[in-house]
Amino acid sequence: MRSFLTSLCNLLWVISSLPGWVCFHVAVWCPRLTQQRAQKRILQRNQAVAFLNGREMTDIEPEGYDAYRPYVQRLMKGERNVLTSEAVLLLEPTGGSTAGPKLIPYTSSLKKEYQRSIQPWVVSLFLKWPGLFLGRQYWCVTPSTEDPIESEIPVGFDSDASYLGLFQQAMTKRMFAVPPEIAQQNDPQEVRVQTLLHLLQTPDLRLISVWHPSFLTLLLDLLQDQYEELLLQLPVHRAEDLRRIGCRPDKIWKKLKVISCWAGPTCSHWVNRIQQMFPHAVIQPKGLLATEGVTSIPIGLTSDVAAVRSHVLEFVCEQTDQIFPLWDLEVGNTYEVLLTTGGGLYRYRTFDRVLVTGTYRRTPCLQFLTRTDLTTDLVGEKVSLPLVQTIIEALPSEVQFAMVAPEQDGDVFRYTLFVEGAHDPESLAAILESGLCQNYQYRHARHLGQLSHSSVCEVKNGSMRVRQTLVGMGKQDGAMKLLPLRSELNWRDVLSDPS
Repeated sequence: MRSFLTSLCNLLWVISSLPGWVCFHVAVWCPRLTQQRAQKRILQRNQAVAFLNGREMTDIEPEGYDAYRPYVQRLMKGERNVLTSEAVLLLEPTGGSTAGPKLIPYTSSLKKEYQRSIQPWVVSLFLKWPGLFLGRQYWCVTPSTEDPIESEIPVGFDSDASYLGLFQQAMTKRMFAVPPEIAQQNDPQEVRVQTLLHLLQTPDLRLISVWHPSFLTLLLDLLQDQYEELLLQLPVHRAEDLRRIGCRPDKIWKKLKVISCWAGPTCSHWVNRIQQMFPHAVIQPKGLLATEGVTSIPIGLTSDVAAVRSHVLEFVCEQTDQIFPLWDLEVGNTYEVLLTTGGGLYRYRTFDRVLVTGTYRRTPCLQFLTRTDLTTDLVGEKVSLPLVQTIIEALPSEVQFAMVAPEQDGDVFRYTLFVEGAHDPESLAAILESGLCQNYQYRHARHLGQLSHSSVCEVKNGSMRVRQTLVGMGKQDGAMKLLPLRSELNWRDVLSDPS
């Protein structure tokens, strides 16, 4: 009976998403008309708000979050008609700097725009892998935060299910293997334990959807470390079955069909581990989505098509700085993404650099390449150059060379300060960790255990050796900038060797 109800809820969920799927597949044939309607809808509704003040789209200069921070602060004090004419439902935190986390306004319109991307993705999943109808799902989308933020508007979603529509939320108790409210506990270890206890009682698990693959590997590592302790907390008959199986994820969840996760350029380590643990499951890379909005959604396994129905998507050509609409993109060219959303962002710079790989019907397919604002991002922590520069400025004056970079030690990832001329490495380590923790996303990754405590590595002739290494990588010596933040993982090997 339970399996029948689960299948029925999955079916109803897909049926409720079918109109969005149909509309999306009509829209990909006419991206110009679809995008023009979206722009007209957003601008007409919000012409009188403080940010726009009657301006047209062509009058708005592309800006990052810092241009919006004063307006968000006005929202937090209870002011209305600042970014949108709609009421702001909540502010969702994402990566930030010493100025604090970015707080993204969410309105009913923005939630609907997200749904216009989620619905076609969900239907395409179930159509491609019909076995998903027969079991439950595990979704983990939204990070929780324990940081109190003074605001007249609520900060943060109540649960992961908040991204779904009202009807889908009503179905989640039957479809979801793990109750969404579990993720809202403050103790990350307890969250993982409770998540595993529910998953271990879900032999019919068919779909896992997590944002970053490192979160899933953390769960599986805990499963390996505490398998017997976890079994003691399960019903006797299920525990006996699992003891016979042993700690083998591919056998425990042998019906798992699809794992949806971010699989960008920095994720191969975790993605490969997951594929080894679940050789029978398909890993579907997520499209390019962020707290601010959705740029692309996955179609099958290889292509991410632009989220043509969600927001107004514009693109800055790297060579000319000219802004192009979605329908004018050229295959083979690279661009930086601009978003205009129903949440009150207008020509918002995401700093995402994408390559146009082809078209789906008449809508461009986009491949994420990198960030354009020198941000390192292993697990979603988004450590930025301005943040690192602030940390470097706080170091003692005797420091002759300082550079921050992520590094890998086995399965452990952390940030390291490579420093020359330091007399007290322990105090520098405290300065580094305190400074990095000013970033909400880094602090959250540390809280979850996705990153370990930062470290300090003393080096000699740091500037010279970094320069030599960059020249070896093809950089022009005369035009080279020795920045205090690097994204490569191998700097300990380079700088620790005697010169």
